[in-house]
Amino acid sequence: MKSSILFLGLQLVAAGVLSRQMDVTPASNVNYQSLAPDSDNGTFALPPNFRNEPPINTQSPLTPGAMVKTVKYGPWHMRPNTVLPNAPVLRAAVPCTDCYVVAYQADLVDENGVTQNVNNGGWLHHMVRCLVDFPSFHLPKDTKLNIFLQKVLFTTGIGQRDTSCPILPTKRIFASGNERAVTRLNANYKFGYKINPGDSFSSVVELMNMGKTAKTYYMTISYEYLPINSPSASGYREYAAMPWLDATGCGGSDVPARQGAYSVNAVPWISTVEGNLLFAEGHVHDGALDTTIYLNDKPVCISQHVYGRKPEYVSVDGMDGMGGGMEGMPTTSISDTSSCVNFGMVKRGDKLSAVCKYDTTQHPIEKNPNGSLMAIMCNTRVYIG
Repeated sequence: MKSSILFLGLQLVAAGVLSRQMDVTPASNVNYQSLAPDSDNGTFALPPNFRNEPPINTQSPLTPGAMVKTVKYGPWHMRPNTVLPNAPVLRAAVPCTDCYVVAYQADLVDENGVTQNVNNGGWLHHMVRCLVDFPSFHLPKDTKLNIFLQKVLFTTGIGQRDTSCPILPTKRIFASGNERAVTRLNANYKFGYKINPGDSFSSVVELMNMGKTAKTYYMTISYEYLPINSPSASGYREYAAMPWLDATGCGGSDVPARQGAYSVNAVPWISTVEGNLLFAEGHVHDGALDTTIYLNDKPVCISQHVYGRKPEYVSVDGMDGMGGGMEGMPTTSISDTSSCVNFGMVKRGDKLSAVCKYDTTQHPIEKNPNGSLMAIMCNTRVYIG
């Protein structure tokens, strides 16, 4: 029973992500101007005031004194034209301990380390990263007892609880869709996610191989972090909360798709904390136009979704199994999602909510390999510090 609740809870997690803002105060050490079309492999410019995080650079981190580590998870072997739905990853490696993670970015690669995307059939449809907090167990990772304890903690949730859905057995801290956007916690203030000795990650991953040949995939996550004892980490704190606003509340994140123009509402969350709204961006599926976050029913953040701006987000020959006349036709997918930083203050008792706008006459909904409409999503992660 607990494992089924866990799996359902992690499906909720799996949609990944929040929203963006109107008035942005950029950090002094980060350039948040829209990238030129050819500087990030884009084929056209982003909309005015579109704020997206620069990719994590392993050689030159944006945060002074920070380090970057890319961790590989997998492998997953997939036949052509198949979907791997919400595969769990237990005891996932952490990039560091006694550190503050200030930024994350996910990617999908093959066994040779080559990025896989829509143009060659590989989709990181979504991934969700959760924390398994070890209050007192610091045993060697290769012992059978430690492995047993990690499984117990993973399924019982001993340790920290999820902010907006405390019935979940783990605490959600990060997510990504195929747009593979950067989540940054320290754009304006000194916040990060603290990883303690003994902590472990768990994940749920949904992948698609829409290509014509079998593939072996790995998920990678690049972490930008500061060791706690480094001078550069002076003044840093762990953020207070990360409410996950979802169309299904604490259920699975999938919502039945339909054609046309319509909106999907996320279940509101009543704040249990006070602090700055640090970062947010929306997670949706193809067919969506934007995600709006509301604070006490007033819009404070709009996350825009741009399609096919980079060549890797255009399927040259169309995807196998798309059905409905889509086979053999080039299709575009969400390539860029804008984010919001420092977009207000929240107090205890305030209401946060979100609305995702879809219009399938502008952008078609994804289809399953059998040709049926793929479920859609509407969720956001809002980091508060």
